[in-house]
Amino acid sequence: MAVPSYTTGLVDVDSCESGGKTWAEPTAAGWTMGAGPSSDDDNPFQGLLSMSKAFNAVGVGGQMVNNGAGITLPTDGAFLVWFYWAAPGSLEADVDGGIRIMVGTDLANFLSWDVGGKTTYVYGGWINYAVNTTVTADDTVGTGLGNSQYVGAAVNNYNSIFKGNPFLTDAVRYGRCEARMSGGETANYATFPGYAAVNDEVNNRWGLIQAIAGGYLIKGLITFGYGSAVDFRDANRSIVIQNTGKVTANFNRIDIRQAGSRIDWTNIVLASLSTVSPGRLQMFDAADVNFNGCLFKDMDTFIFMSSADVINCTFQACKLITSGGGHFNGTKVLTSGVAADASAFQWNVAVNPDGYLDNMTFTKGTAAHHAIGFGTTASTSITLRGIAFSNFNAANGQNDSALHLADKGTDTTWTIGCVGCSGTVTYKKARAGDTVNITQGVAFSIHVQDAVTMASLVGAAVMAKAASGGPKPYQASVSIVQSGGTATVTHNSHGLATNDYVIIEGCYEGEYNGGWKITVTGANTYDYTLVGSPASPATGTPVSTFAPIYGTTDGSGNISDTRTYASNQPFTGRVRKATSAPLYKTQPISGTIDSAAGASMTVNMISDD
Repeated sequence: MAVPSYTTGLVDVDSCESGGKTWAEPTAAGWTMGAGPSSDDDNPFQGLLSMSKAFNAVGVGGQMVNNGAGITLPTDGAFLVWFYWAAPGSLEADVDGGIRIMVGTDLANFLSWDVGGKTTYVYGGWINYAVNTTVTADDTVGTGLGNSQYVGAAVNNYNSIFKGNPFLTDAVRYGRCEARMSGGETANYATFPGYAAVNDEVNNRWGLIQAIAGGYLIKGLITFGYGSAVDFRDANRSIVIQNTGKVTANFNRIDIRQAGSRIDWTNIVLASLSTVSPGRLQMFDAADVNFNGCLFKDMDTFIFMSSADVINCTFQACKLITSGGGHFNGTKVLTSGVAADASAFQWNVAVNPDGYLDNMTFTKGTAAHHAIGFGTTASTSITLRGIAFSNFNAANGQNDSALHLADKGTDTTWTIGCVGCSGTVTYKKARAGDTVNITQGVAFSIHVQDAVTMASLVGAAVMAKAASGGPKPYQASVSIVQSGGTATVTHNSHGLATNDYVIIEGCYEGEYNGGWKITVTGANTYDYTLVGSPASPATGTPVSTFAPIYGTTDGSGNISDTRTYASNQPFTGRVRKATSAPLYKTQPISGTIDSAAGASMTVNMISDD
């Protein structure tokens, strides 16, 4: 890629520089207080000049700039006005319109919005206020909005200020308020500080991603991958979404675009101060998204795709999270802000979520809502592994039962296996004729020991694979192709999960054969990593068999697996220790895993030294 690019689509109404547009006081009755605005080179915020105004009066007074033509805001856009008041304690409260933004036809006909006051402006300073003119105004002056040709700010002051010019405005802009990022390369990735450095340049001061004490203040639309891909990698940042109260709900948003983009966030805290537009995040293209250890607090909705890994993150008091088939292992969804009978988290892809949602935590928010909703496209064979459900209803069929099962249009049987889950796993089904079977996972364990001394054998290689007659794949016919060392297996309705093992046999190209840990890519496909680069496609009669255990014994001579089985599963296999001393003769194994009780066995090995 190229070096990072940080731009914006904002349009200047006036930057308050020399030769700029005309500023004046409102002429409407009751809106002319103090003195007329003048150019000020003592207190600029953006560029070299600002507009300032004396205010030795009590009441409402302001200053507005004439754009010279009407302005049309884009959907979900805003006017942005830089504002400063030198005597915060003299302002009226927020509810009384201590600080106001005005937009209208001329100096006597406009609307105004109460954006602040002494309640929120207690520490003063330059603030960039955002207003969307479709939001209901707090004051109508004259005929109101008209063509949005004049824009400005006003204060409601209850104590005359006789020294200097306490009221200043600077750059006035409008647009979708978009922070645009693209590019990024090794040792020069796009970052939050990188954008803020450009945003905060004295001739920019866009007010979109700005540095503040301890972090960054953001608002508007942030587009990762504007026009071309971005490589954005950042860690350990605290980001605050500005309290923007006079904008549309979709104003604060994060868009992820371009399939070639990569966005890595590690330990990023993103918290919203805005209740009107808390901030949404959406993937529009299948970018490489990696969020690890992040906290999202008081935000709106999230829409991810299957290329997202959202690992060990926390969503606190946020709205609906749409997974899109991504990985969310170890992630917490706490006190969700969704409505009653809605779901905090949505899984709506035709893949068993086993390996995707492992060890998640869900706690119920104020409303009676569900933890996970399974949509119309979701697999009906579901394994939930290590998930904790807290405070959800212990009864089925309730608005706050833990799971919600969508209506697929025909009577459906849902098979839900819970492996190591905590809390009562209850459900509400949208279709009365559906059948729901919830089972708990069963353990399959093997202990390996010396047949004479009974000493546990460490590092013994154990392979237990499915035999004929059970619910798991046994010598299922498959087809295999490879590219770049990755084998892709087409295996119809395999029902397997990422990190499961399969035994591939029957390929003339020996590199395909063997035991492999898989990554599921669809209801009918999965991948594994080859050693070597055999011809593609695989020839012969390739078959795939599920292996519940494939590995070596631990320090106590044990190896185990826990999962659900729809019915009893026969197995065969072998135990070997023939690589490092002490050596033992290979021992065949066989048996049946009971779907309700599991199975355990001890294998006695005979020395071969």
